[in-house]
Amino acid sequence: MLEETESGSYLVYKDNKLVSENYFQEHEKSSITNSFSMAKTITTLLLQKSIQDGYIKSWDEKVINWLPWLQGEFVNELTLRHLSTMTAGLNWRENYFAPLGITARAYYSEDVEGVMRSVIVESKPGSKWEYQSGATQLLGLILMKALQTPPTGLKVFPQISDYASEKLWMPLGMENDAQWSLDHKDGRELTFCCLNASSRDFGKLGLLVLNNGKWNRENIIDSSFLSLASQPWKFINYGHSFWVSPATEIPFYYFQGLKGQYIVIIPSKNMVIVRTGNGVKRKDKEYVFTCLRKYVSEGIRLFGN
Repeated sequence: MLEETESGSYLVYKDNKLVSENYFQEHEKSSITNSFSMAKTITTLLLQKSIQDGYIKSWDEKVINWLPWLQGEFVNELTLRHLSTMTAGLNWRENYFAPLGITARAYYSEDVEGVMRSVIVESKPGSKWEYQSGATQLLGLILMKALQTPPTGLKVFPQISDYASEKLWMPLGMENDAQWSLDHKDGRELTFCCLNASSRDFGKLGLLVLNNGKWNRENIIDSSFLSLASQPWKFINYGHSFWVSPATEIPFYYFQGLKGQYIVIIPSKNMVIVRTGNGVKRKDKEYVFTCLRKYVSEGIRLFGN
């Protein structure tokens, strides 16, 4: 199945050790590959870190306090938590095949904030779950503003990438430099997608989460937040930017990208599985999860003991 689904890599970690490492299609351990929407989870982790560092007060802070240009009947009710849990109520229709759709415009635009200024809060936040890349892009714009104009005494970070480097890449001892796609040179990160990194470094992000936010005895991400984030919120399969497995024999939760990128955390087995690739054969949504379940079940079968 790894070959059939055009995989680039398949890594398995057990008890914090890399126990299996496989590459396909000329990929190797230093290859940099796109995260696609796994970046949504990374953005949420960075925003949680910024709360811990004092740049942002809490997940329940109003979005309008940070983005006063945002419009809509329910704009005053929208919080950062709504953005992370995909309960924002935006007039954003997620579509990866419409060349003139909002998702494509955000992806290809040289002014992603300009695209986001056309988005409104059309329904009551928190009332329903709807997957919207625009929600995470708004979260990224807030994070960038917080880092560039911090409270007195806190360090200024020109880019989210600079913050990610200091707060994640350096403490975790990542093996390779990462690249975050921008809307233009020296512009804004596309936080709903497009963090390019190596599979081993994606694996370290999974290990950080598996170990409740600790790395080499340093508390990097608050464990209570990770416990909350990995539980369903308004949708049974989604928490705070983490996907949550359906009722399965062995529960797991995961980062997920459009082309079948996964960082899977399996707490009961003390395991992390990373799968990257160029795509999956998207017969239907159920087939996509069938692929993921196979990646997980085979990893557990081979290395879970």
